[in-house]
Amino acid sequence: MMNIVLKSVGPNKVKVIRILREVTGLGLKEAKDIVDSVENGIGYTLTNIPQEKVQLIIDDFAKEGALVEESYIVSDFDVAMDASVSNPVSDTVDFQEAGITKSAKNMDEFVSDVNKKTTYQPKVSPEDVSQLDRQETMDVLIEVGKIAKEIEGYNSEIADLSRKIDIEQKEAEKLRKQLSGKALAIICGVTIVAAVVGMVGTIIGAVILGGLAFFITYAIVTPLDLREHEAENNANVDDYIRQNVEPLQTRLEQVYTFRNSLNDSGKITWAIDVVGRDMFYSACIGDLYNLIKSRRADSLKEALNKYDDEQHKAHMEEMQRAIQNASEVTAAESVKQTAYSADIAKSAHQTATASKATAYHTRQTARNTRRFR
Repeated sequence: MMNIVLKSVGPNKVKVIRILREVTGLGLKEAKDIVDSVENGIGYTLTNIPQEKVQLIIDDFAKEGALVEESYIVSDFDVAMDASVSNPVSDTVDFQEAGITKSAKNMDEFVSDVNKKTTYQPKVSPEDVSQLDRQETMDVLIEVGKIAKEIEGYNSEIADLSRKIDIEQKEAEKLRKQLSGKALAIICGVTIVAAVVGMVGTIIGAVILGGLAFFITYAIVTPLDLREHEAENNANVDDYIRQNVEPLQTRLEQVYTFRNSLNDSGKITWAIDVVGRDMFYSACIGDLYNLIKSRRADSLKEALNKYDDEQHKAHMEEMQRAIQNASEVTAAESVKQTAYSADIAKSAHQTATASKATAYHTRQTARNTRRFR
């Protein structure tokens, strides 16, 4: 879970209020008061935001010019996992302890080492977890949480590396279409000469003539230059890929190897059997740990039931907030509609009054006309 600190509002105050209401479920007045206080220099912290939603929320605020920053919540569960040096419930070989480095140069040798040296024999079967005491259950949850964190870390790194590789490959492809200095000089020279010649007439003529010269020269020079420097550009692309893309691809293969080894070792299967597939997230496991540590639950089964109840309650509260927000929007629209209807009625009354006055004056004119005939 993460915190997000709203430090400044930016120019789009109304939109920031809307985002704040969507994230927190606050009413219009409460959200407006918070944004007003942020404008006066008092930051506001949005707490317990799921990690997968943090960047989306930050991006939404940033699009409207608001300044936000994130901070990680260090929970008791995180501290317990960091403090858990030895493994109380399994016999597992750590990669570094086994002499497996994540920067191995020979991938075949690296994969072989990982596959040979990663074994997992849980000392507690999923069926026996319900019979453990409070501390033993907490130790099991720490182990399950470490496994969940590990697979989440690999998945996150794979997504990040894939994104970086895609960016670097696009940058490499730009080098294939890079013009030489000579070609750029020819294009710029012809464009400038054409623009100068066009200035003899008018500025508009210079712009039109210069633009035509640029596009025509670019269309002629570009294919000739790329054909002439094709070998050089390809060599630059290969060099760029070797320096910037291949290291990322090597690391990506390593991370895939670690993740596949984790899947094959039986760790994930054991962890899912303990808490269930729907709960196999480090944040959820941390909540189960806190339920047992705070003595609100005495066993994993009881903790799972309480967690389901709390999630259901939170879901219902979220639905109620959504209904309340929708009601507020509907009420606001109703007020606008009422005011609009009043304006229409007022305009209709004024129109009717004006029509009566016009009819009266028409009749008077007719009488006067007949009188003077």
